[in-house]
Amino acid sequence: MVNPAKPARRQGIREFWQQMHPAMRRLIAIGLVEMLALGLYVSLISPWYKSLGYEASEQGLLNSILEIAGMIAGITGGILADRYGRKVVYTIGQLMRCAAIIMLLCARSFAGLVIVSVFRGLNVMQFPARTALIAGYTAKESRATVLGVYQTVVLVANIAAPLAAGIMADLYGISPPLLLALALAVLAIILSIPIGQTDDSSRFLQRGHESPAQDSGLPGHQPGSTSAQPASQQSRPQPKRGKVILETLIAAGRELFEQSDKRILTAMLMAFTINGLVNGGINILLPFTVMDRFSTEFTAVAGLSVISSLGTALVMLVGGRIADLRGRRGIILVTGIITPLLILLIFWVNKLWQLYALLMLVSMVGNLASPGIVAAKMEAVDEAYRASWDGLVQGATSAGLALGSAASGMLYALSPTWAWLAVIILCGFQIVCWYVAFTPKHPLTMEETTALL
Repeated sequence: MVNPAKPARRQGIREFWQQMHPAMRRLIAIGLVEMLALGLYVSLISPWYKSLGYEASEQGLLNSILEIAGMIAGITGGILADRYGRKVVYTIGQLMRCAAIIMLLCARSFAGLVIVSVFRGLNVMQFPARTALIAGYTAKESRATVLGVYQTVVLVANIAAPLAAGIMADLYGISPPLLLALALAVLAIILSIPIGQTDDSSRFLQRGHESPAQDSGLPGHQPGSTSAQPASQQSRPQPKRGKVILETLIAAGRELFEQSDKRILTAMLMAFTINGLVNGGINILLPFTVMDRFSTEFTAVAGLSVISSLGTALVMLVGGRIADLRGRRGIILVTGIITPLLILLIFWVNKLWQLYALLMLVSMVGNLASPGIVAAKMEAVDEAYRASWDGLVQGATSAGLALGSAASGMLYALSPTWAWLAVIILCGFQIVCWYVAFTPKHPLTMEETTALL
């Protein structure tokens, strides 16, 4: 964790890095390697599937299967990580990534690609555990900045990897970038061996520097227990070995909402679900817009990932500092309003470079609030429930991605214009949900209003 005695805003970059928790620095390195692996194969999937004869509707279905598996893995993985250990669940998720790449090397039939999608979805169980680990290794006053550093490093990897993958695939076929991705995925598992459970977070809580929703811009939240174990583990016996897993998941979810502000969590879940719908649509619409209107080369489609990552990387640190210094609310609402207006410009694009330029702008504005959003999500619940909460958020996002991918694939086949309009309208609903999450039930005092802004 960054030394809480000296706020990050007063630290130089070198000192800030040196005072970061060693485990957090290792997680950043692991994120870099994992994104290199991810970038080497994910950017090739859409044109590769198209070369096998699978168009927008089939790819939308495959993406839906991926996200349904991700929804189940995210919710289950988060609860299991809080109850039985974050490192174990984290590693299982990494292994699922390796299995997906291996299957992608072998599969050609639609049934085989379905299995690829399932393994890719099961990889999501790693994310809630990772989020909880990161939260435990960061201080509240510098959390969004650290997240900005993490996301910037990861995105830099995603600038180089898709471009390299596209060039290799165009020259030598799809196998070389996939084999390199597999090697990097295995390296990430090796690097993560020293990462353990977040034993520092409870001590940090006791020092008074971590109060969920305090200073995050979330109004009226009264945190529950701040002990290192959920209330169910303190007051009730552990579930018996033969207990039905569904009953355990429902009980854990009910307990999570009982210990937190239900209105805030519900509004956030709706926002993340709509975000999944939006991204699920864009993940289908963008590559098919390129392939149907401009070019079917691997490099042209991989360029989308390069441009998106570059634009996002340029604003992560700035966005994190704004969220830490000025609050989460303002940056989330302002960028949420501007982004759909920028997406509207897609209807006036008639050259590939114009599409790339627009994507760069949308990525910069749309992701400026990303560190603040992740920080606000972390701070909405107590530390003991963070993996469960993040798993629920991952599940909601995956549900949105599943529906968005399938619906956009079918809608694109009918009318690309209406498919893009649906995405833009959903962006508007998303910002309404964030507004509700940040709006208090009762009038605020002048001091509370200032803190929100």
